[in-house]
Amino acid sequence: MSNTEIGLPAGTKAFQIPLYSVSVTDSNAAGFLAELGMVDRVALADKYSYNECLQAINVCGNGAVDPSEPVDYDPSPANDAEFNASVVEWQQLSSAQNSKVDAIFTSMATDNPKSIAVTSYADPGVLNRAEWVKFVAVFFNKEVEAEKLFNQITSDYQALNKTARAAVGDKQAPTKTVWISKFGDVASINFASYKRQYMTDAGGVLPAASDIAAAGGQKVDGQYSTVNYNFNLSVPTQKQGFVDIISQVDKIFDDTYGFGTGNLENLEAFITAYNLTGATADIPAVQNGQVWSLNNRLSSPAADGSVGSDWFEGSTARPDLVLEDFVKVITPAALPGNTQLTWLRQLSASASALKHNSPAQCEAIKTAEGDAARCQRAAPARICPNAYRDCTTGELKTVTDPTQRCDVRTVCQDATSTSNSSGTATPTKNAAGGKVAAATLIQLLLTGLGLMLLVLML
Repeated sequence: MSNTEIGLPAGTKAFQIPLYSVSVTDSNAAGFLAELGMVDRVALADKYSYNECLQAINVCGNGAVDPSEPVDYDPSPANDAEFNASVVEWQQLSSAQNSKVDAIFTSMATDNPKSIAVTSYADPGVLNRAEWVKFVAVFFNKEVEAEKLFNQITSDYQALNKTARAAVGDKQAPTKTVWISKFGDVASINFASYKRQYMTDAGGVLPAASDIAAAGGQKVDGQYSTVNYNFNLSVPTQKQGFVDIISQVDKIFDDTYGFGTGNLENLEAFITAYNLTGATADIPAVQNGQVWSLNNRLSSPAADGSVGSDWFEGSTARPDLVLEDFVKVITPAALPGNTQLTWLRQLSASASALKHNSPAQCEAIKTAEGDAARCQRAAPARICPNAYRDCTTGELKTVTDPTQRCDVRTVCQDATSTSNSSGTATPTKNAAGGKVAAATLIQLLLTGLGLMLLVLML
């Protein structure tokens, strides 16, 4: 049924839900899907996925394709043939992907009729970002579960924040912290909203912006509530200004990218990256082993040596656990001594070895060579509706208790339906093909339920 037949503007994206088969190119969406238990509906996964079953999907040859058209970063004539060939390849892969799935979760809006943008990274607050689980849940009739999950995360976050602040109140001086990164010759002191929130909610204090500016930091306002103060380390006075700032803090948190290691691997790599040889004696955090990175959870290396980091996948969905990490490091008195870190990793002289999640750890998908069941998958678990039509009165009713959803009659004798449990090894497009009775569809849209068909401008 076309959009115009049901009174929708041309170009409006329409999805029959619950989605049965999806592609995931966005890491934040992957984290939300894992929290909702919807990984079994992922048919195509990104090569940088951390979740073991998403890795297994990719290892089995089911890689996701970014629906955004390739960009020519080298417009020189010598590159034309190679770029044009890449566009043709992308068009073929993108078309094949569209034929296999009901929707594609992406990090930004595209013209692809099946793309769904999950832009949680643009939200400034850590709980605001986590609340995007409700948006993702709508596509799977999981609104009730998402609401419950988010409420619990919010409650746990606020309780831990309160505990950390109480612990700080007993100290003569709060812990001084700084969040930094480096790219090229430029070292940045980061003041993104969510980073500031984690530091302060864990009981830490950041350097004053006025002090950073006085040391030579150049303020750069970025997108999505990000602010950096940049220092060019190739300029001696700039480098000294940067060293002066990080020498005043107790804890350094670094998220500099490292190929094959997610972030920097050890203290030696940190000193080398920031060209601090000969200056470490003046930096207490380095001397005391209080430099921390975010690469405690990595995927298995791909063929080219690259890895995915769960910091970009799971942390957005679970700010309560992220805060627990920072409280453990910044205000340890607020937590039991045996609390384990999830994402933070200490870059001391005796830094622990990198830990990799492996597709072999996925129980639902076997990936071992020679295994008779290699890459075979069971059909996704059934998802029962949030709304149904009373077959006697024609009235639309809702079922809010997830445990009772499958107990209601959802299809009447005069309705046309097709089960979306195909039983195939890999989830494929919804067998119903988007065909929904027009009268029922319009009723749902008018009542604001939108539970059988979600209409979005994405």
